[in-house]
Amino acid sequence: MKNKLFALLFCFALAMLFLGCGGGGSEPTTGRATVTITWPSSRLIPFASTSIRLLVTQGAQGVGEAILARPTGGGTASATFDRLPTGSVTVTATAYPEANAGGTAQATGSSGVTIVKGQVASVNLTMASTITQATVSPVAASITVGGDTKLTVSFRNAQNQVVIVALATQQWISKTPAVATVDAAGRVVGVAAGTAIIEAKDTESGKTGQAQITITSSGGGGGSVTYNPANGHYYQVGRVDGGLSWPAAKTAAEARGGYLATITGSAENAFVFNLINNLTYWNSTGASLLGPWLGGYRSTDVDGPNANWKWVSDEAWGYTNWLDGQPDNAGGFENKLHFFSRSTSTPAATWNDMPPDLTNPSYNCTDDFIKPVRLRGIFL
Repeated sequence: MKNKLFALLFCFALAMLFLGCGGGGSEPTTGRATVTITWPSSRLIPFASTSIRLLVTQGAQGVGEAILARPTGGGTASATFDRLPTGSVTVTATAYPEANAGGTAQATGSSGVTIVKGQVASVNLTMASTITQATVSPVAASITVGGDTKLTVSFRNAQNQVVIVALATQQWISKTPAVATVDAAGRVVGVAAGTAIIEAKDTESGKTGQAQITITSSGGGGGSVTYNPANGHYYQVGRVDGGLSWPAAKTAAEARGGYLATITGSAENAFVFNLINNLTYWNSTGASLLGPWLGGYRSTDVDGPNANWKWVSDEAWGYTNWLDGQPDNAGGFENKLHFFSRSTSTPAATWNDMPPDLTNPSYNCTDDFIKPVRLRGIFL
């Protein structure tokens, strides 16, 4: 693949050094060159570079060498070469990740310039990345829907040495986002069963590597994962036949890498309700419909049924969508949150408080939960 070129401008200011004495000096045979490098914010020099070694040669002989450090905050750095021989010379520039040209070279390039008596010479020199390959590890992996895995990438030169690149120039891309997503740190989240191709790229060299991730069904009643672009959350509806308690639903959600869904606004409530607006996820008591558990709970019974509600994610409790007359803490032990509809056939986006263990047969119908899937180690 074609390497991206890093353009550097070297300006040579040549001053004649007159030799000899008296009035009959000989023609000068040497000159002076000042090389100035601009470290631009446009990253024409590799972003992770901190020094550049300059080497001036004439034929096989080195006639000048200097190391330029990257100025703090960017800007220019210069090196002056005295007593350069006139004629053709070659300037080679090599960028390194460490000070004093330490570490594995990241980019290099050279250009010829002619030193002419009494003239100022300049040269445009391009540096090509030394990276020849990108390797993603593991190159193949398998996760479940809603599961995740962490990928890493290394960039190497022709000698198989690792070339350091800046995190800012690394790019992760999912070629199949409907199957799996990937974040800027290389964490892959399974969205639906299938095969996903994940690509890592160094944007400066243009080199890419790939991994193939197989996504399998999560099992245990977990449905597909749905992404909400409005808030960056992933959601999964899970059904457990026979019913389960709020603590058991909480444990099941956390075992899948998430938590019982939290809802902090009307748009999110509508989005989540749309996922479970199907009688498959509701159970009838004969007089009403009991919907899936949510991640809300009342931490203490003091101050009445409307007080001391919290989310399992520790997000601020603010927005609510209680059914009229709720919460009422019926029986004195309703302190967990779920969707509820007074209709016997139509689900609703309204909330109700419910006992946590459902030991009462009339309550033992709520058998669903909703959870967002873990993304980049946090929930967005």
